[in-house]
Amino acid sequence: WSPLVRASTGPGKKVAVVGLGGLGHFAVIWANALGADVTVISHSPHKKDDALALGAKAFVCNADKNWSEPLKFAFDFVLNTADMTHTFNINEYLGLCKVNAPFHQVGMGDEPLPQFPPQAFMPNGASISGSHIGSRPEILAMLKLAAEKKLWPM
Repeated sequence: WSPLVRASTGPGKKVAVVGLGGLGHFAVIWANALGADVTVISHSPHKKDDALALGAKAFVCNADKNWSEPLKFAFDFVLNTADMTHTFNINEYLGLCKVNAPFHQVGMGDEPLPQFPPQAFMPNGASISGSHIGSRPEILAMLKLAAEKKLWPM
């Protein structure tokens, strides 16, 4: 919730949610409830139906060859909920970001991020950020929206 709100997620914004586990499920629910156009990126093609049922407009399997090509510079916010970031080609994920858009990490992997060249930031001025949990006012706002929109996890 908090990273989405802090990124001004809402109508007209395109959000990519990487990973559809526990955090990813909630990320799709919240981003959709805030009015964003949500795309789920997952290595598991069998999660497509869940992603769409949660409110995603699109699903992309990152196990497919050249999966990121049609998505270059497409997203205002990329929210990584996966814990396997150490296996990622970070250049591909930063390339998903629109100009000055962040790749935001909330998945808690056990390994460090992979090495990548500083040039990965240059085509679009992307950034990498991360966060943990929200503040009390943010949590109250989240619960208020959940009650108003009658949001439930799957």
